[in-house]
Parts: sequence; structure tokens; C-alpha cells
Amino acid sequence: MRSAEIFHLAAAFLIVLAGCMPAPEKNVTAADHLLKKDHTQALRELDQALAKESGRTELYLQRGGLLEIAGKAGAARRNYERALKEIAASDPGYPEILWRLALLLAEDFDDASTAGKLAEQLPENSHLREDASGMAELAAGDLSAALDWFNQALSSARSNDARGWTLYHAALTYNRKGDEKNAFGSLYHAINQAENAALVHKIEILWDDMRAPQR
Repeated sequence: MRSAEIFHLAAAFLIVLAGCMPAPEKNVTAADHLLKKDHTQALRELDQALAKESGRTELYLQRGGLLEIAGKAGAARRNYERALKEIAASDPGYPEILWRLALLLAEDFDDASTAGKLAEQLPENSHLREDASGMAELAAGDLSAALDWFNQALSSARSNDARGWTLYHAALTYNRKGDEKNAFGSLYHAINQAENAALVHKIEILWDDMRAPQR
């Protein structure tokens, strides 16, 4: 059975599973502004919180996501790199920072080499490592290898949002291949799993791009 067929069988089965990963702690004030889509004020609140507690992983994740939504990939990269310096490698949230930085480098900077090296630092047989490895392969242009990694990542995912990220990445890959049917199918499932605001924003952008008339 081809990897694409395996991927869709896995996706069809896994999307019915409930997530079991606990949601990260949130800064309430910043979250309130985010709900109102007041991203500038939300960033101010997060900056103030980080000035007091520079070791809180969830603040860096929220801040990075807001910067990505704003289209400030360079600032988001610096945010995640700062987090890796401020947060101990033993912190439970440290791998997620590594993962988000790897995704950003692969998708926004086409830096397959650094993304791949970051992926290798993530726990073996974990969703984070498999998903980041897939994005590194996508950045390198090996679309079949990317889909193989995403198939594994779907099997390892333990939350709706994790599945949403991987399905979005699969949609990017299928779109790069010119496989419109599977790209739209993966993106449809992704939006039904996505919880993270930055992920939802990325899905919306890709959806609009895919539906735009081809020149």
C-alpha cells in the first residue's frame, strides 16, 4: 500500500480519537486580548509577563504564535531562540519550543538543515520529532519522505491539536505535489482538529491560497 493511502487510512481512523494531552497554562489577560483579536495588546501583556517570569514556556509559545499570525517570522524565530536560552532543557515544555522553532524554520525560512537538526533533539518516537522531521523533509523537497513522517506523526499524536498540525503539514505537502484532492482533504480534517490560534490562521491562509484562481 502506498504511503499516501496509508496516510489517509490513518487520518480517517485517528481523527475520531479524543485528545488526552492537558492544555497548557495560559496568561489570562493576554488570552482575553487574543480572543478579541487585539494582537498588539496581547503582545504587550505577554512581554510584561515575561519581564517578570522569563522561564514560563507557555508565554513564549503564545508570543511566538501571535508573531506568526502577524507575519513576523523573524521576530517569532528570535522569540523561540530566546526561549531555548531562558528555559531549562529539563522543562516539560522545552521540546515544544524546539518543535515550533523547527516548524518555523522549515516553513518560513526553507532551512531544512537546521530544522532537521532540531528534530533530532526531540524525543524518539514522539509526535513532535516525527512531525518536525516531516517538515524538514518538505523544506528539503523530499515530498514522499515528508508524507511518510506525517503518517507516523498521526499515529503518535495524542491530542486534536497535534493531529491538526500534522494534517496541515500534509496539506502543504500535497499542495506542493499538485495533488489538489488530498490537499483539500487533509486541510478539511486539519481545521476540524485545530485549536491553536496560529495553526488556525495558517490553515485559513492555505485554504484561501488553494482556492484562489490559478494564473
